[in-house]
Amino acid sequence: MGGSKISHNTKSVGVVGASGFTGAELLRVIDRHPALHAKALQAASQAGERVADLYPSMAAAHSGATFSEFDIDQLDGLDVVFLGLPHEASMDIVPALSDRVGHIVDLSAAFRLTDASQYPVYYGFDHDQPAALAAAVYGLPEFHRDELVNATLIATPGCYVTAAIIAVRPLVDKGLIGTDTVIVDAASGVTGAGRKEDLAYAFTTVDENFTAYGLLRHRHTPEMEQEIGTQVLFTPHLLPMNRGILATCYSTPANDAARSQQAVVETLQETYAYEPFVEVIDGIPGTKATLGSNLVLVTGRYDERTDTIITISALDNLAKGASGGAVQALNSVSIKQRPHPEGRMAAVDAEDVSFIQTTMLWQGRPDVVVPAQISLSSVARNGRGCWLEVYGSQGNMVLGSGNQKDYVHGFELRHASAGEPLRLVEPDADLAFPTTWSDGRIAPVSRLQGWWADSIRLGRPMVPGLLEGIASRQACDQAMSSDQGCR
Repeated sequence: MGGSKISHNTKSVGVVGASGFTGAELLRVIDRHPALHAKALQAASQAGERVADLYPSMAAAHSGATFSEFDIDQLDGLDVVFLGLPHEASMDIVPALSDRVGHIVDLSAAFRLTDASQYPVYYGFDHDQPAALAAAVYGLPEFHRDELVNATLIATPGCYVTAAIIAVRPLVDKGLIGTDTVIVDAASGVTGAGRKEDLAYAFTTVDENFTAYGLLRHRHTPEMEQEIGTQVLFTPHLLPMNRGILATCYSTPANDAARSQQAVVETLQETYAYEPFVEVIDGIPGTKATLGSNLVLVTGRYDERTDTIITISALDNLAKGASGGAVQALNSVSIKQRPHPEGRMAAVDAEDVSFIQTTMLWQGRPDVVVPAQISLSSVARNGRGCWLEVYGSQGNMVLGSGNQKDYVHGFELRHASAGEPLRLVEPDADLAFPTTWSDGRIAPVSRLQGWWADSIRLGRPMVPGLLEGIASRQACDQAMSSDQGCR
């Protein structure tokens, strides 16, 4: 099921509710991910049906695969389980699943709200899982990256909410607007309602029509207020198109410093300068520009005549607004396993494992950032290995070694263009290190130890690389806490 993967870096994935729009989009994202492999596809309403029959575009990646009934035993031991279920169903399943899998990523609203009393008001049911609700981490990396590092239960944000947060929260955090009412006027494509038989979403109803719904008490309102930090008046609209969200948000400046377009745009730029999936633009965002991507386009204006700040965001409701955002949040979770010399994955047993989320500059250009992650486990105990994974819009790259003898030999570089499996890149013999030891290894120990000691002493940490015989925990802690630490 799915394309070929690198065995030392593959996480087993289950998708419950895999036949819906978000489930199908999840499969597309997982198929392109260098470290995820779908093993269980459960969908009660389509049980027994071939994936390729329901979604012919997935025939190549999932040839012969079928959807199955929900079976918690089939999910036992998986690294990750995505839940694309109704809210109450997710609430009931999560407690039973939490001790049987590594991570749960819930795409419903069952664990988004920190105040359980809001559920009967906005969702019509009482929330009876306080422990799971307290443990859940809100899955928006742009504002919750630190909390996501150790998350085992991730609550994926609502699609409308993601668009509103990206557009408004920077203004609140910077003090440009107060906590009085912010107006969020947003419109979504039909897939935002999910895969259902309902006259309200039939072609003859939606075609050539544009209408508001959920007036005054839409269920995304408390989530917006929780995450933005202001009172929100939210009015959603249904657009006669398949996918996409455009949110236009209105707020009042809190002070004179906020009363300029420059102040608004610079605040957005500062907030998202190193966020690979948010782009601040000069023009007006449109939904088609984000179609099929995890990108959010955002801009801002100040209207002097009405003394109003306007911020606009556009995203794909099935990608960044659901499945893409869910996988992005999962990428922020620290690794729990390491490569074993026998080729399998083993539990991390070293005390000094480090995991760093970074962004890399393409050829030194500050305007082109590429998300990457570095995992390093020290030679101090059994958890050795070093992996550098780079995720780009046009492809992915993994450089890594599970060599248990040293950090120098055994590195392999694998590359994949977008939508293709990773392939080994043959090394250039002319670039190989000269050997100095009888067993073929080189001896960079003293030089690297000196560099590392200097980096700690001077407070200018180096990126973890070819290290030998040192305790990486102290060095990496220094790197993460330093003002000049690695991005």
